[in-house]
Amino acid sequence: DSALKVVEKRLFEIPKDSSDIENFSAVVGFNKIDMGGGDRRPESHYGYVDISFVDYDHRKVDSWKSMQWMQNHVPQVLPGWKVAIKKQQDGPPQGYPVSFEVSGENFDRLADIADTVKARLATVPGLVNINWDYDPVRPELSVEVDREQAQRFGVSTSDVAMAVRGAIHGYEAGKFRVGKDEDDVMVRLNPATREEFSGVNQITIPHEGAQIPLTSVARVTQKASLASIRRLDGKRTIQVWAELSPGTKDESKPKSAALAAVKDMVLPPGYTLETGSSNKDQEESQAFLIRAFFIAVALVVLTMVAQFNSLAQPFLVFISILLSLGGVFWGLLFMHVQFSILMTGIGIIALAGVVSKNGIVLIDFINHLRRSGMPLRESVIEGGATRLRPVLLTAVTAMIGLVPMATGKGFDFFHLHPIMKSESSLWWTPMAWAIFWGLFFNTVLTLVVVPTLYYAWERIKARFPGKTAV
Repeated sequence: DSALKVVEKRLFEIPKDSSDIENFSAVVGFNKIDMGGGDRRPESHYGYVDISFVDYDHRKVDSWKSMQWMQNHVPQVLPGWKVAIKKQQDGPPQGYPVSFEVSGENFDRLADIADTVKARLATVPGLVNINWDYDPVRPELSVEVDREQAQRFGVSTSDVAMAVRGAIHGYEAGKFRVGKDEDDVMVRLNPATREEFSGVNQITIPHEGAQIPLTSVARVTQKASLASIRRLDGKRTIQVWAELSPGTKDESKPKSAALAAVKDMVLPPGYTLETGSSNKDQEESQAFLIRAFFIAVALVVLTMVAQFNSLAQPFLVFISILLSLGGVFWGLLFMHVQFSILMTGIGIIALAGVVSKNGIVLIDFINHLRRSGMPLRESVIEGGATRLRPVLLTAVTAMIGLVPMATGKGFDFFHLHPIMKSESSLWWTPMAWAIFWGLFFNTVLTLVVVPTLYYAWERIKARFPGKTAV
């Protein structure tokens, strides 16, 4: 409680130009459920502070800036404590952005390896809140019942367990009612006694009107043990994780640097170091989107092959699709938009179908002019000039339609007022900007590169016997 009061005091000192905090509340005795999921159990040595910002529409300071200030100033006021600054997890647990799993048999050896991984991750710029799930010094009170001695006194192991639980946790002795409120009356050892190891010796077991001392039927020892044992494929495992610095735009750099930092580690025989489940899920999602992209492109190419009765002309459109991907990456970099594997990937897949339309229409019109008897050079020039306005209009109208989704700005026709910020646009921004800049680049490519490649290919065909450029 005193530690959280220090944190609260520090939060009151945050500059106004670095925060739009509306209020915050502190909870002592519970661990906040984070990215890793899990149960919310009482933990006397845990506590957290929930911070609420003003509504996104009225926020003048980016919440990432506030988190960065807290990351730089709050941990220093609690030396010796583990302090983590985290964004509230929305939806189901998604895992940590960077995680590794060390597997083997001996926990001492696993701890050494995991500690090395933590040390290496600490050297990677852009990673914060580096931690693990290994807790080797969990204090434990062990009560070992002497069954033969307990049998002589006529008590069972359950009697011993109930006596210990009642002395520490408490017995319900009755109810206390005030008006409509009703509270339990609990009887247990006083705090000074139950919080000391020697106080356990005062526990007695009621049996047939007599009080049997706990030490007469059981041996009580104090020791440290593991809080939990986690196994992966039957092997003991320690998970090491890290989070990205608040406001990180490009996730790929710190993730790649983390992989490179642990890549050259030499492990003893029987021990393995693998990326965590969240990284594997991300890799699987990325592989799925790449397959979906090439399947979509393959279907577009097959459709064009059937339409043009040619393999070369669909290949020209395929080249323009691949080149338009450069527009996606340069556009996201120019707009300082984070590359999202899911939403940006969906935008690229949609882009493949949208941008191919301009190339198909242009090539089809050039073929039509050539079939009407127009020479190759004039057909390419006339086709590009004629299709210039339709290509530009379709691209520009589509790009304008994407601007509200990409920027979060628009107009509320129900309440007749402009919208300058939209929280939901944060989810759609990577996809909208991916399609926007892909269309922008592809429009230029369609009007310049496709006719040029078409003309060059037809000239090459004309050099072979039996092939002439009409």
